[in-house]
Amino acid sequence: MRWVEAFESRGWKQLDANLAAESIASFYEAGAGDWTVRQNEVSGDPPFYHVARRGDEVHIYVTLLEGRARDVANALNEIERRGPDATANPHAL
Repeated sequence: MRWVEAFESRGWKQLDANLAAESIASFYEAGAGDWTVRQNEVSGDPPFYHVARRGDEVHIYVTLLEGRARDVANALNEIERRGPDATANPHAL
């Protein structure tokens, strides 16, 4: 399953799914560990949600919408669990 299809299956519009996939493709590397969502802890800033691997400081997706961040983390985890064929070209549009 490709990223765009995974996001669209969660009710995202095609444009939003494409933009997210393009953003993720810039930073994505297959690896070990689950993708998780973290909220920024900076006082006075709006609550941004970051998607990163558990224990990793590098995030691949940032949004103001917690639901979108959870969709991205869940989709990436599902795709990676399906094996290397599923992630061979995950951002193909």
